[in-house]
This record gives sequence, C-alpha cells and structure tokens, in this order.
Amino acid sequence: MVTQTQSPSRPLAALIKDPLPLSPSLFIKKIQEDGRRGFETFGIPTTRDEEWKYTNLDFLTKRKFTLTQGIDSQKRAEFKPLIDESDITITFVNGIFSPSLSEMSSLPKGLDILPLSKWLSQSTEILQTYLTHKDFQNTDAFVSLNSSFLRDGAFIKIEPKAVIP
Repeated sequence: MVTQTQSPSRPLAALIKDPLPLSPSLFIKKIQEDGRRGFETFGIPTTRDEEWKYTNLDFLTKRKFTLTQGIDSQKRAEFKPLIDESDITITFVNGIFSPSLSEMSSLPKGLDILPLSKWLSQSTEILQTYLTHKDFQNTDAFVSLNSSFLRDGAFIKIEPKAVIP
C-alpha cells in the first residue's frame, strides 16, 4: 500500500530553504542549490516589477504550502480510468513519475522516454547538456523556484531520422 506523506505546511520562503533532500547527482544538486539562491535573490515578484505590474502575487507570501511526497492508493484508483493503454502516457503526480499510472510499453523504434531518475543511472552527460542549458538558468523567481524543487521529469529522446507515427 502506498501512503501519502506530507511535510508540515510552511510559507513558501520557509519551504525554499530546505524543500527536499538534494539529489545525489552533483549537477542536479547544483541546479537545486542555484535555484534556492536565485529564489532568495529574486523573491516573489511584486507590482513594482515591470513584468508583474498588473498581477498582484502578494497572496503567495501569505499562503502556506505543503510538499506531498507521494500518492495514496485511493487517488491512484481515481486516476486509472483516465489512462488509455493504447496511447503513450507519462504521468507525474506531485512532480514524481508514477510508473503505475503511465503506459509506455509500445514506444515506436527510435523513441526513448524515461523519467530523469532512470536517465541519471544511464547517461548523465545527455541530461547535463540539456538541464544546464542557458534557458534553464535562474532568470527569474519562478524559474529559480522550479529549479530548486527539481526531482523528476521526463526525458524524451528521438533518434535521428526516426519516424514517429
């Protein structure tokens, strides 16, 4: 039985200080740490920031957030009818890859789809090339926040000249 575990509710600023255990992968750990530092530098945007002058995000500083570590079996049963086993389905629940809610048994030749955790055990060079690309660097509060909570994702690799129907 899978149970849902949660950390205590805390303000976002407190969560960012110690959101999750850091990844054992050195470059993912660096992305997480850089994200934390970036978020501490940028903070939540205010209406004094040009890009956010019409959007008041003040409620984010007052709200308490909880990090969920998994999905309970009752929720899993609710998701199951949404999966069409004839399709390729990649499911993440609260940012964590869920193999039991995913369907990837019929991938066409030349297509690889794996959660980041599996790619890390196979080929960190490929992941490092993409995840450390300048587009993923901490350019604002929300990119930084996302980076600091990085723990899983999907890596899709398509071989050159592959025909994907």
